[in-house]
Amino acid sequence: MENGYIVVIGGINADITGKAVKDVIKNESNIGKISITAGGVARNICENLTRLGADCEFITTYANDYFGDMLQKSCQELNISLVHSYISNDYATGAYVSLEDHIGEMEAAVCDSEGILNLPISHVEKLKVFIKHSQCIVLDCNLSEEMLEYVIKKYHEKKILIEAVSSAKVIKLRKNLNNVYAIKLNRNEFESLYEEPYTTENAQKMSKFYNNKIFVTEGKNGSTGYEKGNAIHINAIPSKSIESVNGAGDAYAAGLAYGFMNGYDIRYSMNIANILSYITLSSKSAVSENISKYKVLTMLKEIN
Repeated sequence: MENGYIVVIGGINADITGKAVKDVIKNESNIGKISITAGGVARNICENLTRLGADCEFITTYANDYFGDMLQKSCQELNISLVHSYISNDYATGAYVSLEDHIGEMEAAVCDSEGILNLPISHVEKLKVFIKHSQCIVLDCNLSEEMLEYVIKKYHEKKILIEAVSSAKVIKLRKNLNNVYAIKLNRNEFESLYEEPYTTENAQKMSKFYNNKIFVTEGKNGSTGYEKGNAIHINAIPSKSIESVNGAGDAYAAGLAYGFMNGYDIRYSMNIANILSYITLSSKSAVSENISKYKVLTMLKEIN
């Protein structure tokens, strides 16, 4: 690709989603629909980028099992390269089980990410020349703290975007915030990472202190980007129907990475991220088949 390539390092898994037809009743068997699709934070980011036409190189881990075969096939169909990934003989392919209510809001989820937690640093070390020549690196916090620290320190001169994943997992970054180019998280993840309430003032302070970019997604209230103490807010695009919130955050992260890769400013990158998230909300899958570079560019013209 004319703008080089993005390296994405993180999880891949089978998404097993149960969507109830009514409000979820705890301790009961809820009537609904169950689906099994290809997922994983990093994989979803890769698919979004690929649908935008970006050259995306994926480093993950999976096993030679049922879910591993399913995910390999899915990646092949989408032209997501797994040539640099690690095939594990010790851990099963990752799986993510979630329960949603009738409007697509997640009630609870369980993630089995032992495989990606144990991705060997020695494997990634072998790819150092390949990683060094990338335009942008995306990491998700499904990776081990040791792996995050290794990549962040070794490639600190690169544009590194971190996807928080969850409040429990983002705390792995606490010791390595100085060398991170940008972090994408939600309000709860912000408070977990920085151990302070999420306010504009606190986010501005943290961005200035660590000299990086912070992007906080705020659901229907949109998102805010922080850089050098400055704040830029983007309103959410009103959605008439939300099929599922699953994958919306991954889409937002992909939009930011696409913007960084192409040298766009914060506001323009956030608008791309916002559009991808909006399109994803209307999809039952974690990544919408309706995402394309043409559609995003068309919507950008309408916004501007």
